[in-house]
Amino acid sequence: MFRLFSTILITLLLLAPLTAQAADSLWMHNGSLMRYHAAGQERMFLYAAPRAGLAHLKGRILFYGWKDEDTLFGVAYLFRKGCRPISYPVRGHASATRIVLYGAVPDRGRKGCTVRRWRAEGPGTRLVFTYERRVADAPVNVPERVAADFEAILQRPYIRKGFDIPGGEILITAPDYVAPPGQPLNIFVEARCTGRRPAMLRRFLACALKEARRDPASGDLLLTMLRYHHAPPRCATSLHRETIPLRGACD
Repeated sequence: MFRLFSTILITLLLLAPLTAQAADSLWMHNGSLMRYHAAGQERMFLYAAPRAGLAHLKGRILFYGWKDEDTLFGVAYLFRKGCRPISYPVRGHASATRIVLYGAVPDRGRKGCTVRRWRAEGPGTRLVFTYERRVADAPVNVPERVAADFEAILQRPYIRKGFDIPGGEILITAPDYVAPPGQPLNIFVEARCTGRRPAMLRRFLACALKEARRDPASGDLLLTMLRYHHAPPRCATSLHRETIPLRGACD
């Protein structure tokens, strides 16, 4: 196990200008036409032609982050009219025609702006974008708040631990700290198989990753996590264990 501190990324982000110009394209997401902006490692999705009922989001950034080979990571935003947008960390994978991002989403319930709990499943936890066409490049101004939200993620220490399996590797990515009150952490388990694009194998909501190891008998992946309670949102003192079979993960 080793810790990945993003010092270099933070430095580059702070030195980069907030206005960039590069390759742009249009993608569909949940009935809305999105502009995908790429400049170096920087990536973002903005609402170009929102679907009915979301006209107020035109030009707003839904995702801002960086691309590292086929992996994207950064912050996505949850919008509700009359409420302040809420950012949440996401991670996913990109191909030439499809991008999928995963993350735990704040749930405000049917009314109001207060976050009642966080969800690992359901609307918003899996953001899917499909390629439409190339468009002319255009400059994009990144609001200071968006850049600050992303910088906050980069400043946090992360654990990345890999396990070799036949045909590839299983990679675990998790924050290396205990979750703040009421807000769980994302723990991602990815399959990186030789000759294929990375794929999300499992993801969990927890307050901390305490241990990740292989079972010497079965070869399964064993995760021990500090449990997160949904109602009311809080971290528990009890531990939660998950077993992930790895046999055939890269077949």
